[in-house]
Order: sequence, then C-alpha cells, then structure tokens
Amino acid sequence: MKSLISKGKTYKYNCFEYVDEEDLENSLIYKENNECLIAYKVLIDKIQLYWACNSRDNLIKELNNFMTEMKGNKIYVEFIPEDFIEAMNTIGFNIESEFIDLWYKDLTKYICNSSTSVEIRELKESETQKASLLTKSCKGLSRGFNGEDEEIIKEWYQTENSKIFVAEKDNEISGVALVNLYGFDSEKGTVVWIRLLAVDPKYQHQGIGKSMLNYCIEWGIEKGAVRSFIATDVENYNALKLYEGIGYERNEGRGQINMEN
Repeated sequence: MKSLISKGKTYKYNCFEYVDEEDLENSLIYKENNECLIAYKVLIDKIQLYWACNSRDNLIKELNNFMTEMKGNKIYVEFIPEDFIEAMNTIGFNIESEFIDLWYKDLTKYICNSSTSVEIRELKESETQKASLLTKSCKGLSRGFNGEDEEIIKEWYQTENSKIFVAEKDNEISGVALVNLYGFDSEKGTVVWIRLLAVDPKYQHQGIGKSMLNYCIEWGIEKGAVRSFIATDVENYNALKLYEGIGYERNEGRGQINMEN
C-alpha cells in the first residue's frame, strides 16, 4: 500500500497526502492511468473511495463510471478541493461533512477554566469496549462523526505518545478523549492533538466536555507541548463555541471537505 500512496501523490490533486497504509488495507484498485487513480474499500454501509487526478473533469468522468458499476451503493469521498464541489454536485454528490482545523498557537497563554468538578483518569485496558460504545452513542450528533470501533481504541491505547482519558460520573464512564503528542522536532514546538472528544448524550451540557478538554491541554503542557490542535465539523456549533471560548482559533479558508452521493 505504500507504493499506492507514493503513486497517488504524483498527481496534481489527490487525497493520498492524508492517507495512511492502514486506511488502504483491503482496498482494491478501480482505475489507474496517467490521468487518474481510483482505489476503493467496501465498508458495511458504504464504499470509501481514494482518489488522485490531474484534472477535475477526468475525476468526474471516472466517478460517474464507478457509480454506474457500483449500482446505487453509497460512495464516500474525502478531501475534495473546494473548486471541485460544483462539478461533484452535478453527478449526485453532496457535502457530508467539512472539518476545519483549530489551533491554540501559544499554550504559555493558556489559563485553565474548567466549569465542573468531574473525575478524569486514564482509560484502563479492560475498558476499550466501553469507550468505543460511548463514542458510537454520539453518532449523528455532528456531521461525519460515527464513533470509533474498539480496534481503533485499542490501537490508540497502545500508540506511543498517545493517551485515552475518561471522565467518570455516577460510577460510569461519561466522556472519552483521545490525545496525542507530535512535532517534537518542529521549530514551532510540540503539539498536543485532541483527536476525539466525546461525551455520553445523557451527560452532555454539564461541563464535562470542557473539563476534559482542559485536562487534555494541561497534560500536554506537562509533557512539553506549546501548541494544541483540534478539528471539528464547521456546523458543529456547540463544539466550536467550546473550543473558541477556550482560546482556539480557526485556520483561514475551508477545511477538509468530504462528500457522498
């Protein structure tokens, strides 16, 4: 799969800049020529497509052919350029989610402002299934969020420089956060990345998410982080209010545009 990623990156437009080998596991190649590369993976409820092209028109043509051959299956495509959207609309694709990047650029200015008292601790290895089920209980609360399978939780649990924190309330897990440190050699300094923050729907609007976010940032600072990164859908207004209220700032321009038919 490494060769497929390398090949994909040679095209003018592509999603392979943001794809890992693990993402492409069990994928198949549909089209590969000098103008276009399309691979796909059949999931339970849809087909995920990985793409590269030298022109928008060529991609649209091949997507049209692919949709015809797949006979009405839902097709999901990530990292669509903004100027491709209108053409994608003409063949039946609509925006499924649009993730924007938010940065806390200088954590030396960070001031903890947790709004509730809740116990936060590291996830135990025996609790990976509970953590997965909690994230899935939040499916549909934000565009593009479907929760995480237990395999992903287990992998994150074992990944170097990563942590999984949970909030407890009423003797049960009420929130989950997946956190990672990266950029150790960057001139701008180490980053604490909050990859996922989920609160059980029955415990939302109680300040648990804010407390967990602050906890993750403080953990990162203790480990040497001077910046923080988080991403969310542009229509997840509650999350944006929380993040920007703490001090995160949006990147300029549009973010990661994902579409499906």
